[in-house]
Amino acid sequence: MPGVRYGPFEFGEVLPQVEGVPIALLEPDCEAADWQTFRVGEEDARVSVEHGVIASVECVTSIRYLGDVELIGVPVAGLPRGLRTELKLARSWEDGTEMYEVSNLGLTIWSESGRVASVTVEGVEGRQLLKVVVGGPSSAS
Repeated sequence: MPGVRYGPFEFGEVLPQVEGVPIALLEPDCEAADWQTFRVGEEDARVSVEHGVIASVECVTSIRYLGDVELIGVPVAGLPRGLRTELKLARSWEDGTEMYEVSNLGLTIWSESGRVASVTVEGVEGRQLLKVVVGGPSSAS
């Protein structure tokens, strides 16, 4: 649920241990980073921790809208209808990578060559519109 949790990871809470799922600390993105990033599973997701609590989760292998429609790999042009909201193009790069925001859902959608490559889920107060499934049935929200 965006704004509240991503599978077993609740925004604003300490990173929990998840039985049977390896969680590994990754190298910082930059020297001045004031956050930590953890890999969940073999590369199912990446959890960002700021000031000791979960700030966001990047879904890199699977994220399902309403627990039913897979978003990873979907053409960006198909997302507005599936999400029933409007995407805002926040930034684009010369290599064809684009970053879209769906602020009311706390989503940042990253695309490569016009298809969703990953989705970052962040905390948003009062929003519980997505059922997110990551990794397998044991981690579904």
